[in-house]
Amino acid sequence: MYYRAVATICRGYRSMTVQALARKTADYAKRTLNFDSRRCHGIIVLFLFAVLIIAFITPTFSYGRLFGTDEYTHLFHSTQMHSSDSIAEFYQRVGGMVSNPDDHNAPFKYPFVAWLFGGTIAKITGTDPHTASFLFALIFVGILLGIFYLYAGIFLKMKTQKLLALFFLLSMPNVAMSISGFRPSVFVMPFVLLSLYSVMKENFDWKSAILMVVSVFMVVTTHTGTFLFLLSFSIAFLFLYSLIWGKFSKPMYILSASMLFIYVMAVSVFPHIHPQYIDKATMFLSPGRFLASNLYIMFADDLSQILYTNLFVNADFAYAILWSGLIYALSLLFLFIHAIVAKRAPTIRGHFQIAFLPAGLAKGLTSIPIWLGPIHVLLSCFGFFRLDNKAKCLMVVALLVSVFPEFQRSLEDVSIATGAMRNIYYLVIIIPITAVLGFEYFVSWFNKSGWNKLRTGAWILPITLVLLLSSFVVIPAIGNSYYQPRISGDDYVVDGMTWLSDIGSPQEGVAGFGLRTTPIFTQKKTAYDLSSGSDVRNYRTLLRNIFFQGSPQAVQDFHSAYGIKYILNSDRIAGNLGGNQAQMRVDVNTAVDRIYSSRDFGIYRSFTSDQQRFDDGYLDDDVRIQHSGSNIEIESISYKMILGDNSPQIRYIGTSSRNYLGEGFMREFVITRLAGESRAHNLGDMCYATELLDNQIIYKGFLQDAGGEAIGTITVKYTFYPDAVQREFVISNDRLQNTTSLIVEPSTRFFSPIEGFVLFNNDQRIPKQIYPSEDGSYLSDKFNGIYLQNRNSGIYIEYSPTNPYPMNMYYAGSTRYSSYASIQIRQSRTLNPGSSYQSVQHITIGDEPTARIRVERQKSIELHQYPDGIIPMAIIEEIPGPFRYDLAAIKAQIDRRAPYMITAPIRPPFRGILYEEGLRRPQIAVYQGSATELVLLPASDPPSTALQREDPDGIVAQWRMVIDSVAKNNDMALFAFRTADMQNPEYSRRFDDLFDYARRSGLTPTTPEAIADHYRKLQMVSYTASRELDTATITVASSNSEPISGVTFRATMPRLDEGEYRVTGGTVANIRDSGDNVVIYASVNLAPYETRTLTIEPDMPRKQLAIVVPEYPIEKRVQIMVKGEDSEPIRKASVTIEGFPIPFETDAKGIVKVELPRGTYRVTVENPGYKKETFTMDVVGRIYALHHLIYDRL
Repeated sequence: MYYRAVATICRGYRSMTVQALARKTADYAKRTLNFDSRRCHGIIVLFLFAVLIIAFITPTFSYGRLFGTDEYTHLFHSTQMHSSDSIAEFYQRVGGMVSNPDDHNAPFKYPFVAWLFGGTIAKITGTDPHTASFLFALIFVGILLGIFYLYAGIFLKMKTQKLLALFFLLSMPNVAMSISGFRPSVFVMPFVLLSLYSVMKENFDWKSAILMVVSVFMVVTTHTGTFLFLLSFSIAFLFLYSLIWGKFSKPMYILSASMLFIYVMAVSVFPHIHPQYIDKATMFLSPGRFLASNLYIMFADDLSQILYTNLFVNADFAYAILWSGLIYALSLLFLFIHAIVAKRAPTIRGHFQIAFLPAGLAKGLTSIPIWLGPIHVLLSCFGFFRLDNKAKCLMVVALLVSVFPEFQRSLEDVSIATGAMRNIYYLVIIIPITAVLGFEYFVSWFNKSGWNKLRTGAWILPITLVLLLSSFVVIPAIGNSYYQPRISGDDYVVDGMTWLSDIGSPQEGVAGFGLRTTPIFTQKKTAYDLSSGSDVRNYRTLLRNIFFQGSPQAVQDFHSAYGIKYILNSDRIAGNLGGNQAQMRVDVNTAVDRIYSSRDFGIYRSFTSDQQRFDDGYLDDDVRIQHSGSNIEIESISYKMILGDNSPQIRYIGTSSRNYLGEGFMREFVITRLAGESRAHNLGDMCYATELLDNQIIYKGFLQDAGGEAIGTITVKYTFYPDAVQREFVISNDRLQNTTSLIVEPSTRFFSPIEGFVLFNNDQRIPKQIYPSEDGSYLSDKFNGIYLQNRNSGIYIEYSPTNPYPMNMYYAGSTRYSSYASIQIRQSRTLNPGSSYQSVQHITIGDEPTARIRVERQKSIELHQYPDGIIPMAIIEEIPGPFRYDLAAIKAQIDRRAPYMITAPIRPPFRGILYEEGLRRPQIAVYQGSATELVLLPASDPPSTALQREDPDGIVAQWRMVIDSVAKNNDMALFAFRTADMQNPEYSRRFDDLFDYARRSGLTPTTPEAIADHYRKLQMVSYTASRELDTATITVASSNSEPISGVTFRATMPRLDEGEYRVTGGTVANIRDSGDNVVIYASVNLAPYETRTLTIEPDMPRKQLAIVVPEYPIEKRVQIMVKGEDSEPIRKASVTIEGFPIPFETDAKGIVKVELPRGTYRVTVENPGYKKETFTMDVVGRIYALHHLIYDRL
């Protein structure tokens, strides 16, 4: 009947008093036969357009950009999607922007369809993503209204009812202020309505099933919260409909079951969306805990835990089947319960009571009627009773699923930022419909009550209609014209950001704390991903120090840590930082300069830039070193590292956007033991003199005792290469005059995200998993490499044999910080006066194979310590004593210009563990922090005099173990063999066999003088080297004032199928096999101050490779075949594809198979002895390839 009243408003009256208008309206409310529905429908539609223009289109175009704040976060991802050619490329792009792309909390680990849709629209229309999203947001309002009109037809039969439902929809405050925004929670709503439409309408056929499946898939891949709502709603509806009304809804069961299967398949195909579901699906644990703690139904908690773990975390298809069956079984159980209750208490059949929530609830609950619309809520209370049973069940379930979570949080005194607002948005599926039915009830009651017959009563209905129609316009108009611009940001702020977009380059960082519009309008990079905890606190603390303390050092550190050059300031930013403009001291900060100002908004530029201190840095094509505040930043194509300006401690190691240390640390300690007293030294807290020499940073300091007296010199030298970092620790016992020995125990401690580690002892690989534990574990396994693993990447450290390899290690998983672990690696060395502990480490990052290849590639060319590539074996008559000497004895040898000094002998190796590598090497004696010309040569026990005291065969066996160790580690064998013992007939045969064994092991006889002379001159030789597969280039320079002969380099090269390697500019001193490689010893003689270049390359002309690539390589699995000139496949050919850190190797069939997304790739194929081939490969989609294949055939 109220439709006649609406028709009254639609008709025009040329001249009529207000009273007459009121009576006329009442008459039309009573007269049903004269209702002109077609004309009224047209006027209602015109009024609907007027509402859209006044309340939505005009405010949106007047504002000129998207409303909201979250919208700009999603717009940023749409922009990245627009810049990508595929979803895989998108994830690769945004993954490079975060500190840890494997972190489940990474901002791009989110359903992506809305981003994909925004990026696709921008590509199709040729506009930028902001403009495309802005225009689509308006078009989307019409799409949503059309689908809602279709959906409302399930409950409302007349066209006027459905049109009026659209007005109630648009005038809901929470809808009015979000419907014109471009965010996933809004974008997904049409698919929710289509899903419900397909199962709620009368006939559920195969077309409905297809519509339902497509809609559910879109929901799964668009918005996590909406999927969980729809799943909860469908299951709750099924149970309640069975229990209260005694009916089983087959379509609703199909919806709930299909959602489980579609979810499992979706997260398997798109694993990046899985973390969001793992996080948000914990809501299913709450009902189980509630039932267990309040109703003592203990199995409910276990059941919810099983559901969460196996279905949402593990995405187990079997559990999707299991839970589908369980849902069906529970529905039948509720039907059975309903039948029993209805049979025993027939009077309650068809009736049930609605339980209202108790008073005193959280603020979020009390505000629900305001956000739904007070009129809507009031009318819905009456409209509920005009619904059929299925619709009543829908409304009750929608209220339970939307409101109950907030009610439960209020009981637990837990609050979230959005309160109940995000959940009640889903009530749009029923509130506009019940509001229409409630309004119909009001009009019907008014006409039956007789109020319209009274003179004063005739005013009530027209006034009510005017107020209602006004609310349809006023509520959304106020929301979009007044509140939305205040929430979204002022024009003058956006104007300032837009101005900044034309300044500098897009790679320059900008900080706008709390302003989500910053990356969109400035077109510059921001701190896209800040890890929770200390990283966020540090970011905020540095900004507070910049703004409120005016600290120049904070500006330097802020730029160093986050790459920020421009800093935004406004009242809102000051408030976000916990202050106000009156407290600001940023204008007196000498490290920033204000370059833009408008009202309270300002832009500051920091003085820290690449150009500012470039003269203090180093730059080449592969490595960049620069000062940044109190840090030194080093970045190469493979890694990024940050060191302290005055501290060798590694503060950051990882990629340009990800710190592999996370919120933890990597620290170095040294324990010194002297005269029974021990002291711990934190190398990060000591004072150093820092020197930058080309690609090296050298820190030099002193170890001190408790009284502040220097007891030793410490030097930490970093050398930066494209693939890895070489770090060298040198600790010298060169300070105390009256001390014979100093024990040093260096250790490295990690506390960082570590799931496990792998130890390497040459070819042996020992993996270890770390579990949280209060008590750690100790290892005494010897290793020369360790890989600290966190998911699919980590830090790799390999130790050179310049010192005994580590064999003491402690590790423990943190019980407080998830996925963090503590690892400590310890070494120990006793230093005689003048000698040094020297540990050379190669450090890099990546997955395990990549990291190991990078270090292997970096170490492929090394300077050999001895002339002409020999491994020396020298003999002296006896070891001069005493073995216990002090620094004064060293000084005496230096003063008399002794070329070398024999130091305390090294015991023979023990079981391949003790007294092996790093001990039988020459060293330069260090005195008072300076290197001298005295060479220290360690002898090897046992001397030949032991033959007379012990078993001769046992002594010879020990000598052989020394020879084996020296040959394996490129060390030196210096034996004390008396002439009389060697000539003794009893032992002479043993000595002959020993010398023959040494020769066969690769040792060469020489003298201590020759070893010392060459080693001393070698300290004045420098070199640079590079290698490309089967070609190595070495440039070597001598700073000696006298010639040096036999300067030798060990170059590990791939084995050639034909021919040998030659050395241009030098000679091949030796060649040794090393698995699939060969080690070339390239030797050169250098005149005083001479520089020479050596080239190692095959001695035969290079052959031609034949590369077979598909005509149209299709994305995903791409195959490349490599053949030789004889068309035979080439095994282990190197295939380098642009964008991958290490080359791929062909298999026995000469084939490489690589997962590649669509795009253009530069491919380089190499094989030793062949010419290098480089080509461009376009990887296309299947449809594109199919189109061209058909086109080419036609």
